[in-house]
Amino acid sequence: MNKQMVKFLRSITLSSIFECYEYYMKTYSPNNELSRDEFDDVFSPILNDTEKIFDMLVKDEKADFFEALSSMTMFSKGEFNTKIGSLYQIYDADGSGEIDRDELKVFLSSGILGLCKILGLPIPYETEIQNFAYNCFKQMDEDGSGDIEYEEFEHWIRNSDEIQDFLLRYTGQQTMDRAKKRYDGLLKKYKEAFEEVCIEFMGENYATVISLNKILKEVLPDHESKHLDDLFVLLDSESKGAVSEEDFDAIMKPWASFSATDINGDGELDVTELKCLIWLMVDEEPPEYRVQRDMKAIDADGSGYVDRMEWIEYLASPDPETGKTTFNFKLKRAFDTHDKDKDGFIDVNDLFLLLKDTLCEITKGKSGSTKRVIEKLTKALAVDIMNTLDTRENNGKLDWPAFKKYMWYAKEKEKQLKEFVEQQQ
Repeated sequence: MNKQMVKFLRSITLSSIFECYEYYMKTYSPNNELSRDEFDDVFSPILNDTEKIFDMLVKDEKADFFEALSSMTMFSKGEFNTKIGSLYQIYDADGSGEIDRDELKVFLSSGILGLCKILGLPIPYETEIQNFAYNCFKQMDEDGSGDIEYEEFEHWIRNSDEIQDFLLRYTGQQTMDRAKKRYDGLLKKYKEAFEEVCIEFMGENYATVISLNKILKEVLPDHESKHLDDLFVLLDSESKGAVSEEDFDAIMKPWASFSATDINGDGELDVTELKCLIWLMVDEEPPEYRVQRDMKAIDADGSGYVDRMEWIEYLASPDPETGKTTFNFKLKRAFDTHDKDKDGFIDVNDLFLLLKDTLCEITKGKSGSTKRVIEKLTKALAVDIMNTLDTRENNGKLDWPAFKKYMWYAKEKEKQLKEFVEQQQ
């Protein structure tokens, strides 16, 4: 199956597929074997060329509607759990809220046959599918009730390495759990690569740019290693010729999160995949409006996709003295720590708490009256910074692109405040 077809199927929305389902139910159900004209009648609203998909699915001059529905749903644009939940409801034929063994067989049979035909894989025998469905049912029906509740079904899908590997390999779909496993595995691999070439100096581990470049070319796949020059511009922004373990870890985390999300290795993520990317970085599901907003902020060329370096550069910040793009992850961590609800914003109170944390050590031992003065000055500085940086009509809130300018504007003022605090009793 060519990449263009995959990309097209992945652009189809789940809601548009289920509009076709509703039309089918009104017009052709219970007949699930559709002629070429009937197939075109049902799916022409979402397929540019229904002939291609029909020819992939055809058997005895008919195409099975549910094979088409299942395969297109798995390829479609949308979250994995939403797709699985929608299909589960459809195959719950009697509307009981549970599926029995026969319903599960139809579900799995339609999905497997549809995907195999679309992907050009060998078609399994009917007995193989029956045995597979029987074994799956036994695994899912943990309470022995004879019926599968959605929670049991979803738990099985999420924890079945066999199913996860198949979906990941052939449809480019993965659950958040699988993405997290891939992410953790990549971080471990990068860490081992660094440790292989690093040396200890004054209690910290460092690796030369030359040795690190060489080993990363061995570790990274070709489609990633072509970005190494861009990566090392950020890693060695001060041209020291060496990279600390802390700086290496800081930049390889967003690198790993992109790789774990970019399943097909084309170097581009759409808005659905971006949600997974952000989720991996903040370790919490981001709200939809944040994903949409971040897509606009990151997608510098307006392509509708985020590439690897757009993502890396979005997380980086300009150095206030040199103007170079660097990874100031202390700044990013400070932002993420004070973004309590993970909506991608901090308000003036969050900014005050951030400044207060910065001054925490040097305010220890100061008198109560001095602390009150310091708190008042800190609040005033927070308001000043907010008023200066909030230029994007965020109504008293800063998103990350605005907050990145914090070091440009606040560094000198923060320094003056620290000097004042240190002089007080």
